[in-house]
Amino acid sequence: MSDNFDNYGMGTEPEYPSDDNSSVTGVEAAPKKKKGAKIAAIAAGSVVALGGAGVAAYNLSDYVKNQVKLVTCEPAEYYAWVNEETADDFATYVGESYSDYLKTREKGSSTNYALKYNMTDEAKDTFLAEMLGTEYEATADEDTQMLIDVVNNIDTLEIGIDAAAKQSAVMESIYASLNGEKLVSAEIGVDSETLEYFLRIPELTEKWIGMDMGYMFDSEYMGSEDSETMNLLLDVMNDPGEYLTPAEVSALITRYADAWNSSVDDVKLQKNETVEIGSVKMDYTVITAEIDEEKALDIAEAFVEKASDDKIIKKLLVEKLETCTEDEYSETITSLLEDIRDEKESGDFGDEIFTVTTYVDATGTVRGISASFEEDFDFRFIVGGDGDKIAADIYLSVEGEEVIKANLDGETKGDAVSGVIDCTAAGDTSFSVEFSDIETVSEDKGYVNGNLTIVVPDIDPISLALTSDGKSQNVTYGINVDGVNYGDIVLVMSSEDSAEITLPKAEDSVMMDIETGEFDVDSYVTEDDVHSFIAELCKKIGLSEEYAQTIADAAIDSIYYAEDDYYYDDEYYYDDEYYFDDEYYYDDEYYYDDEYYYDDEYFYDDEYYSDEYFDEYFEEYDAVEDYLDEYSFDDVEAEFSEFDAA
Repeated sequence: MSDNFDNYGMGTEPEYPSDDNSSVTGVEAAPKKKKGAKIAAIAAGSVVALGGAGVAAYNLSDYVKNQVKLVTCEPAEYYAWVNEETADDFATYVGESYSDYLKTREKGSSTNYALKYNMTDEAKDTFLAEMLGTEYEATADEDTQMLIDVVNNIDTLEIGIDAAAKQSAVMESIYASLNGEKLVSAEIGVDSETLEYFLRIPELTEKWIGMDMGYMFDSEYMGSEDSETMNLLLDVMNDPGEYLTPAEVSALITRYADAWNSSVDDVKLQKNETVEIGSVKMDYTVITAEIDEEKALDIAEAFVEKASDDKIIKKLLVEKLETCTEDEYSETITSLLEDIRDEKESGDFGDEIFTVTTYVDATGTVRGISASFEEDFDFRFIVGGDGDKIAADIYLSVEGEEVIKANLDGETKGDAVSGVIDCTAAGDTSFSVEFSDIETVSEDKGYVNGNLTIVVPDIDPISLALTSDGKSQNVTYGINVDGVNYGDIVLVMSSEDSAEITLPKAEDSVMMDIETGEFDVDSYVTEDDVHSFIAELCKKIGLSEEYAQTIADAAIDSIYYAEDDYYYDDEYYYDDEYYFDDEYYYDDEYYYDDEYYYDDEYFYDDEYYSDEYFDEYFEEYDAVEDYLDEYSFDDVEAEFSEFDAA
């Protein structure tokens, strides 16, 4: 086994597999009987509770130690030893990771994401020609020339988000920039302990808008039981280390891994079994455990017995979370054990089988695992390496329908790795990811150099360049369409392990009442603030002072004075001149006077229509006239007046 194989993590996170094309298979499933679905639930739940202890491959047991165990141990003893070794290492890994998380949470951390578009002169010319015509420079007037100047001024457009978190405080800034100059941004602050939210646009005003969302978790709003649950959840999120320490997390993983190992005491072991993983063939020790309903009950019983005297769990539930009393905890454990034992004594078991297969290499390291339950669930994940070659397979189907199937084939060269990942999703959607010269620059951050190409049927391949200086990760996509170089799009990501955050205070903010929607806009921002903000934004993108002021003036009219000018002032909506005055609506001249509607000249004189025809015809018009007399437009005007007052 080459060192490169381990360096690229190909033996670090095996999970659950099972693939019909594998050269190693589990025990054939017995005829299906739905009652035994609990087998899958208990067995799968046990694996989850183990936290991957019997599955993860963080153990680096040496070759000799493993071979001695293979020779001297019974299959069940060897299986338990492999699980114990990996569980111990996995428990240590999880405990250390959790400890790092708590430390980072205490001292703070920040992340930065930016999406940049670098525009070429060729792209600018193409854009202007499409919009203004190919002779745009020769025919441009003053206004058009300003637009041309604005476009030609663009070198880089950028949108991004800067986020920082420390303890219960979170701050985010979402922004847009042109050529490195910030155009506009929105800052958001959240206190997850008090549930206060703050928002501002600093280019508009330095003042904050504040919202107190805490009322949503009050018992008066959501009921006492739900309120208690949500507030408890918030407490745990805001101080997780107070409820479980890193040492306690590690101890729980080790404790319940032992419950699995003590229960699964009948396994089948095959040494030096050849397993095909992509283009690589590996000799693994294959251990298969079959969990029927009776065995599932044994596992459940072992877990509950472990919980019966588990001081960590009991203290968490009784003292810290206060979800039950000590007596209630004991009564629940006793009741669960009685139910399990009663079911075992009944002997009424189904014949479904939950099969778990573990793949172990010559050093005792778990390199993969598969799990299947009839046709309901089938999962396989396995990795391997032979010399410079590396490979991995993953497969998942649910209720007989393939969800995902992926195969990785790669080759290491020095510190870099190249290869391809072929994927099929939902049974019929296929794509592949080709990677070349992937080399780690920062192990802590996961930054790399290299190249990726995403190949999807019927569309052009998408090529991405990965570059890093160790401080950030860049992902670059070059845009070339029909021979035109439009520039490139660059995603930039970085993070830091410390942060300082100062949240605004409610008493210094203009608070919005979320329940009533009340908010004093005038005390937050003035008309002059808005005008200045719009004018400055226009000038930043390249418009002249005159145009910037004109646009700002028009915007102010629209925002502040539109209602007076257009909606329900006297001039346009319900004044006498246009809507329901005598001249236009129901005066004699236009609507039902003699001249136009039913006078002799046009409607029912002898020249055009018979008297008999119009006798009938104007019975309807008489009714309309009566209606108009009864429901005058004075009433309508009164209604509009009431609306205006409101």
